[in-house]
Amino acid sequence: MAFLLLIVLPLTYLAFAFEFVAKKDWKPLLFSFASILICFPIYTWGVLQSRSSTAAIALVFIPIFASSCGLLTFAFFYARSKANLVFNTFAGLSVLGIFIIYGFGAYAGISEKRINDEKDQLLNAINEQTRWINSHSPAHQGKENEWLKQELESHKNDLSFQVAAVRSPFLEDDSLRQLAESTDNRNLLSTIVVHKKVTPITLESIFKKHGFNDKLDVSFSMNSSTPTAILDTIYSRSTFTDQWLASNLNTSKASLRKIATIKKMTTLIPLSHRNDLECISLKQMKTSLSDVKMFDADGVREETLNRVAGKIAVQCPNQ
Repeated sequence: MAFLLLIVLPLTYLAFAFEFVAKKDWKPLLFSFASILICFPIYTWGVLQSRSSTAAIALVFIPIFASSCGLLTFAFFYARSKANLVFNTFAGLSVLGIFIIYGFGAYAGISEKRINDEKDQLLNAINEQTRWINSHSPAHQGKENEWLKQELESHKNDLSFQVAAVRSPFLEDDSLRQLAESTDNRNLLSTIVVHKKVTPITLESIFKKHGFNDKLDVSFSMNSSTPTAILDTIYSRSTFTDQWLASNLNTSKASLRKIATIKKMTTLIPLSHRNDLECISLKQMKTSLSDVKMFDADGVREETLNRVAGKIAVQCPNQ
């Protein structure tokens, strides 16, 4: 639909523009150009505020909004030429539509910038707290966990300190569990879930309380201590965790058989490095690799395919 609008709206605008040129009616044409020229920098700035790797794709769709502004400008001048209440109302709505389009682009950019500024501020605060923890930890050598647990009590409302403490190598599972029970913050919970010292029991407790949606699924999938039952639940509901589940040693055989059917190199490569796959998974993975459509200039697909074929030859000689 968006791609259709990308073609139809600019062509429609050009058709009306040529009509105004033919009539030598320059005023609507000039104002429509102005409305378009205002639209482009607003939306370009808004899109560039995003830090998403795919954000630049949105630049392609700016002509949809710009063309809409140009067409609404033409509509305004047409309605004003009729000089009656109904058309005057329509003219007012045309101007309102232009400002709504401008406002939408500006609001999106401002919102994205605010979010990025907040993330930067939090990251800077976390780095500062990390430096503080590292500089003071030598004074508590051998008792870092107890010291940090006390510090966390005095920093209950300081997210930056909590994240810095969890990212340090000093907290033990008891402190991680206590902190997880006292927070609903997704960033902090994600940091706890991927911690090397968090135990399966603590992970089960966190999943029971916070695992009702998929916000923490990637973090659970990345931790090799996550119980198999949780990983199976995650795979059954998530479409974006397969590449981490492919390398997680606790992923069940049943889930691995399904993952082997996914035709994505980001999933098949880590899966091909496992040494515990069943023959049925290996054979399905070989089929999936053969079906992957990609330009294999670096030979990655071929290398992965050969690795899987070698395992089939060794593990499944009679099948």
